[in-house]
Order: sequence, then structure tokens, then C-alpha cells
Amino acid sequence: MKLTKWGRIGSSKQDGAVVTKILSLAAHKGGVGKTTTTVLLAHYLSSNGYKVLVVDNDAQGNTTSVLTLNPDGTYVPFSTIITADLYQEGLDGSVEPIHCSYGIDVIPCPANCDRFRQLSSEHIKTPWIFSDNLNDLCQQYDVVLIDCSSNYSNNVNAALVLSTHVLCPVKMTGHGIDGVLGLMKTISEVQSRHNHELKFLGCFLNLMESRGKRIQENSNRLREALGDDMLKNVLHRRPPIDTIQDEGGTLAELGYAHVAVKEVNQLMEEIVERLYA
Repeated sequence: MKLTKWGRIGSSKQDGAVVTKILSLAAHKGGVGKTTTTVLLAHYLSSNGYKVLVVDNDAQGNTTSVLTLNPDGTYVPFSTIITADLYQEGLDGSVEPIHCSYGIDVIPCPANCDRFRQLSSEHIKTPWIFSDNLNDLCQQYDVVLIDCSSNYSNNVNAALVLSTHVLCPVKMTGHGIDGVLGLMKTISEVQSRHNHELKFLGCFLNLMESRGKRIQENSNRLREALGDDMLKNVLHRRPPIDTIQDEGGTLAELGYAHVAVKEVNQLMEEIVERLYA
């Protein structure tokens, strides 16, 4: 296994067994960059030697659309399993991800998946079904990333029950901050009822478009309110990041993305450092 400044990958142990890091990216607000963060983090981890699985737990399927796009413009075909299947009993360990470019494995969700949208409280009888179907597969990876839907739902709860950590991107608007507060309430409920070991990795400011006085004042207030739960690094809205979301690939492959690469790497290093703290 590769050595990093945080130690041996997958070295966290519980009762002598390697513990996979399972990170849900969640916020009770759309448009804050969960999918973008998932894609950037998956590429960063894979390029640094981590074995990565991404679970697209969002009916929009945007993460799947980006990660299944090959460099030649074709798409990786789906296997027989999609995310909606994970909420059904009786899979009996038959969950197989698809193998995408850059060494990233994905459990996909088709774009605007009707089956996923039709999942209701009746279909999700218990949050443990999702966990039971993924547990064995997760142990084959160093890190599992779960891109969650933006609305409060049983799908998000199911992801948090399985997860070891939660990361929340936040856009510097009043509604974005409300999304953080809503998620923290959900995390507290899941911790008390289902997953006592769940850790809040923190929030970070995403899609920053201005360095103006009001933005700075609002971000300072948020940092004061959240304290150590607020990551030091931020991501600004940058054209190269939009490009890889539309066209696939990695930032490193773009000849003009030096500033974006530096900013992304600083944030990703902080996330991984907290993940392995």
C-alpha cells in the first residue's frame, strides 16, 4: 500500500481489521457543488494511490455522467446494478460496480432516474438495507464517496447510517447556510438513533464568486459560528472546474488550470488529513 504523510492508506483499524473511510457529501440545499466536490475528490484520491468507490446516491445522476465519460468521448456501459437497487432486500452480495477511467469505480445512477425518484418511505423500509447491500463491497476500498441528493430524504439517512464521515459544501448565501444547519440536525439524529460513530468532517466554502466586503463578512460570521467544523481552504468558481464537469477528464490534463489545480489540491489535502485524523 502507498504511504502518505497521513500514514499507510487504509491503516485505521478497529479490532485489528482495516476500516474503510466512507464519506458522504451532503447538504440540504442544491447548487452548492456536491457533485463537483465528489468528482474532484475521487480524482485526487485515485491519483494519489487510493482505491476509490463512488456511489451516486442522487436521482439526477450527474456524478455518474461525469465519471463514466471516457477520454475518447464514449461512456462506460452500466452493469446490472444501479443505486436504486441498493434499497432492495435480497441482493446477497451481488453488487458489482462499473470500472471507469482514472481507476475510479462507480455504482451508477442513470440521469434523472425514475426508479430512484419513485423510492418512498415504503420502499426504504429501513436505512440498514442500503448498508447491508454495500458493506462487503466497501471493505474492498480505501475510500468510498457517496454523493447524496440535496433534499432531506430517507436516501440521505441511509447514506449517513453507512458512513464514517460527512462533508458539507456550502455556498455563501443565506439559503446555503440554512442547508448546513439542516444537515447538522440530520447528522445529530442519525448519530443518536443509528450510527454513533458518524463524524462531521466539516464544511467548506464552495463556488466563491467574489472577494467583496459582504462575502467576507458573511464567511467570517460562518467561521465564528462553526469554529473547527469549518475547513480553512475554499474553492472559487473557476472555468477549468466547469470544463471537467461538462467534458470529463481531470484538471491536470488542462494546460491552463494551474491556479485551479493548486486551490483544489490544497482543499483535498485538508479533507484527507481530517479523514485520517
